[in-house]
Amino acid sequence: MVHSGSGRSVGVAVVGTGFGCFTHVRALRHAGMEVRALVGRDPERTARRAQLFGVPQVARTLADALALPGIDAVTIATPPHTHAELALEALAYRLQSLLGR
Repeated sequence: MVHSGSGRSVGVAVVGTGFGCFTHVRALRHAGMEVRALVGRDPERTARRAQLFGVPQVARTLADALALPGIDAVTIATPPHTHAELALEALAYRLQSLLGR
């Protein structure tokens, strides 16, 4: 398990519910991180994906996810043209961020 500076496991929010979500959730867990939230524009799809992966929280926006307790990092698994805006938003919260391609 990967731990934050506070000694608890690193909590991650995954942004995106498409194909990249499958890869990011599995890879993060394999690396010992705890996926605590899934972010997607479509509430029903986001809830289905969260249930599929056992992710406890869902959010419609990155800001909503960043307001949840225990989020230490963000992965962005969305179409490339959305990366810059989402990454800048995560960085404004001083969070570690991972972008796919």
